[in-house]
Amino acid sequence: MRMKRLLLALLLVIGPLSSGSSARVDLVLSIDGNKFKVDGTAKFLVFVSYFDGLDVSGGNLAYDFGELKERGVDGVRVFPNWWGMNPNYHYAQDTLIDPDGNLRSGTLANLLDLLDIAKAEGLLVDLSFSAETVKYCGSEPCVEEGFPDNSDLTIAELTEGLVDLADELDAGGSAYKHVLIDIQNESDRVGPTVLLDDPNDVDAIAEAIHAEASNIPVTISLSGQVNWETAAQFAVDAEVDVATWHEEQLEAWWNYTADRVDDMQEITSKPIYLQEPLASDEGDWTRAGIEDNVQAAKASGAAAWCFHTRVSFQMNSANLWDELNGDEEDFFDELLTILAGVSWGS
Repeated sequence: MRMKRLLLALLLVIGPLSSGSSARVDLVLSIDGNKFKVDGTAKFLVFVSYFDGLDVSGGNLAYDFGELKERGVDGVRVFPNWWGMNPNYHYAQDTLIDPDGNLRSGTLANLLDLLDIAKAEGLLVDLSFSAETVKYCGSEPCVEEGFPDNSDLTIAELTEGLVDLADELDAGGSAYKHVLIDIQNESDRVGPTVLLDDPNDVDAIAEAIHAEASNIPVTISLSGQVNWETAAQFAVDAEVDVATWHEEQLEAWWNYTADRVDDMQEITSKPIYLQEPLASDEGDWTRAGIEDNVQAAKASGAAAWCFHTRVSFQMNSANLWDELNGDEEDFFDELLTILAGVSWGS
């Protein structure tokens, strides 16, 4: 199996796919009411955290994506502006959007290659942005004591970068219709120099992205530090396409998932995306709990759910699949059975 993935990666290098070749099969993400559709068919979507994906080689991308797709995963969640780590968090100088709001051409090429490989394997891509991770180091070292907590990127500069990316994706035509854009990860607590906590600002960014690429679903995520009501209402007020929330980090949070989705659906008719549950090395995570979490999300009618793993925070030349712990790997091996065990709610 790994040899198959490596051969695919070699073919991708020999025949680059970043030009949007019409030879590839369709893979189109769209929205119909409170559901996502893939190639016109409504489907409950399962994503996987793949934060450091732009640092992964083509061979490892193809291998990981093939293994995940084979086990029933629908997409990966990638951070184009992700931190550097060696081993401490620091401001990487190769983020997709630079501190002036420009796209870095080399990083853009890496991103398009990742999108091409994902499409070849049949995977959607959630591009989640993090403005707080963007800063010039200058003459100072990139590595700082503690966790970096400030950014050089303004709302206007973030908007400029996102609009330019939307233009690039739209220019690719049918090649890049398998993408969702999350304007800012956990926007209630981190982001540009001024937090994106005003729905009018978010609405303006979403409209600017849609003006360049009307087909790309746009969302903004809120952390588990806010409640379900705040998350749902913010999506309504900001007029984004998807209500995206990281569930409250309560003890045995999976026991509350179905009720929270039901409650959010009382406020918004948008698709509900539960984007970041606890990772396996956090809190009271158990394999049984995460299985209950995804089943409750599906049964209650959520549109999408994301498996969160910190293995993806720093991959570089490694791949995700071989680094998962036993419980994580077992979860994916049983995913199709887990999902088949519940009907998708309305």
